[in-house]
Amino acid sequence: MHPCNKQDWNVRNMLVVLAMLAGLALPTAAEPIDLALWPIPGIVNLAEGKPSDGLAMEGLALLWARLPELSPSYRLANRPRQQRMMAEGIDFCATPLFRRDDSDADAYFIPWMVSTPIQAVIRARDLERFPVQDGYLSLARLLHETDLRAGISGFRTYTPHISEWTAAAASQCRVERVTGSQSGENLVQMVSYGRFDLTFELSSISQTLARAQPLPEPLLSLPLDEDRDLFETGIYCTRSAWGYAMAKRLDQAIREVAADPDALLELYASTMPSETWAVFAESMRNYYRVRAVTPTYFEPPVHTRGEESGD
Repeated sequence: MHPCNKQDWNVRNMLVVLAMLAGLALPTAAEPIDLALWPIPGIVNLAEGKPSDGLAMEGLALLWARLPELSPSYRLANRPRQQRMMAEGIDFCATPLFRRDDSDADAYFIPWMVSTPIQAVIRARDLERFPVQDGYLSLARLLHETDLRAGISGFRTYTPHISEWTAAAASQCRVERVTGSQSGENLVQMVSYGRFDLTFELSSISQTLARAQPLPEPLLSLPLDEDRDLFETGIYCTRSAWGYAMAKRLDQAIREVAADPDALLELYASTMPSETWAVFAESMRNYYRVRAVTPTYFEPPVHTRGEESGD
């Protein structure tokens, strides 16, 4: 090699080394996802005012194991603020939630964890006052054959049958809407204290509350004749380009988790009353088997419609 070309040779080799280094796969920072959580006893428990554990939290741990590239951050949900932020196009997700028409307008719903039906919660000593047949309470008979009063949450979403019943009962001044607690756990306590005759709650939540503190009157959960089917809870993500892409990623990961239904069912077994578990365990297993092979269709947001062809 000519001495005059030695410097050029070193420069060329340095450039080759730099090019090789640039091609190496370097670790990338985890992608953040902002998740608003609804504090519900037994579902999303709080410790020092922050989400800690519960059925939904354990389910999310299974989900994030399928999405290691995401770094979730949690905050407590507030429905008016959630609806406003999603309507403004701010990118985030919220769970656990039932599907609502007003939320669908501004967010994508991703079916996630199935739930047993909401039940009526009453004082055990008042059972004979309720129209129960074969273990099920009839909402129609409750409306027309009794004057019993109910308390409902001003923040919660109820099934269509319960919503119809409360609207009709409210016209008779038999419904009290309570807004003191977003999750509605105070309603169960109010029934025990005699504030009203019944409320509507998931059996797992009622059991969690009964275990957490002694109540003056023992309570009883009654399944509803009109609501015998499982229903979906899910995750809402803002209806935007970001939310569209995130919804598809979450849906794929959820189907992967659902492919092993026993892992999910283990979460329910520890929080659900044994009588409720006996009735619904097989139905929940079948739900997840179907969910594992059923992708959710998400309509692309308007400004990306020309770029996306769908799922």
